[in-house]
Amino acid sequence: MKHRLLALIALPVAALGMSAGLSACATTSNAALDINGVKVSRSTLDDELRGFADNQLARQKTAADKTAMEGRLYGKTKASKESFNAEFVAFMLNTRLVSEVVHAEAVSRKVTLTPLDASARKTLVADYGGESLFQKLPKSFQARAERSSKEFAALLASEKKKLPSAAEYFAKNKAKYPGATCISHILVPTLAEADAARARIVGGEDFAAVAKAVSKDPGSKDTGGSLSCGDPAQFVAEFANAANTLKIDELSQPVQTQFGFHIIKVTKRTEATLDAVKVTVEDALGNQAQTAASASLVNRIKTAKVSVDPSLGTYLAKGANGFPEIVSAAAAKSANAAAETISATLPTASDPSGATTTVAGG
Repeated sequence: MKHRLLALIALPVAALGMSAGLSACATTSNAALDINGVKVSRSTLDDELRGFADNQLARQKTAADKTAMEGRLYGKTKASKESFNAEFVAFMLNTRLVSEVVHAEAVSRKVTLTPLDASARKTLVADYGGESLFQKLPKSFQARAERSSKEFAALLASEKKKLPSAAEYFAKNKAKYPGATCISHILVPTLAEADAARARIVGGEDFAAVAKAVSKDPGSKDTGGSLSCGDPAQFVAEFANAANTLKIDELSQPVQTQFGFHIIKVTKRTEATLDAVKVTVEDALGNQAQTAASASLVNRIKTAKVSVDPSLGTYLAKGANGFPEIVSAAAAKSANAAAETISATLPTASDPSGATTTVAGG
């Protein structure tokens, strides 16, 4: 159930495993969460907890799946639906934290937002089980999810403008794109058989004919030993090293690998072109943009002023793996205890301690 934006910036959101009480009728004016002055009311949190939980349960296809999900949302037993899992509460608070940080970063950069295109919206609503289930979520949750998606896309676009073009990147990184090497080979179990096959070819027999007659590689024997054209690095090291050193149409000496003995011939080499690797290049640039955007969000989270109602959890400026996060009260207690031990490491919620949290709603 990890939110896509949480995953993008690698903010740790623990597995759900602890129970928490939810009082559905109690009222309070206290904010559940305050992020740089943006306050999230208890009633808003309650509505979104219920809406998200109902959304997740509606996605389950079998009774067993539903029971398992109820355990993650409401605790390990079939408790009343007034009892939410404390880690689920922390997850929703972290989701809101990231959303507000993304928004603050977008406002700070004055990025231009555009409507979600069809593919982007499809990806967004797929996270929530499809359009019909997404539409059943609280309207505030829907609006914020769409806003975050638009804003993060705009931040990525902003970062991409700082990067070289695909052509410039390709020109500077040609070594990463070795082009294609077309290879044929004959595979036999013994060195003597490899020597014999090579001697037949040197003596004038056609390589493909010998391969069809003696090769033990079922994937290439019927095609005369022809393998796919690509980077030799896809093969085991001994084979790849031999292929990389051969001249075109040169016949190798027997090469031993874990599969047996090979006679190898390179039939063609082509240099990589931008057109051939453009998708890979654009993926590399996209990853760089995402890394930069994520780093800026992490830095903004680290400088954010965050307060959480103590009954809901605790904000740790340096949580699991060093990232800021909101954790349940029990997880925070465990973290504080661990910090006092020299050899301790921060706990994860996969090792719950079982404390409860009360969320009072409208």
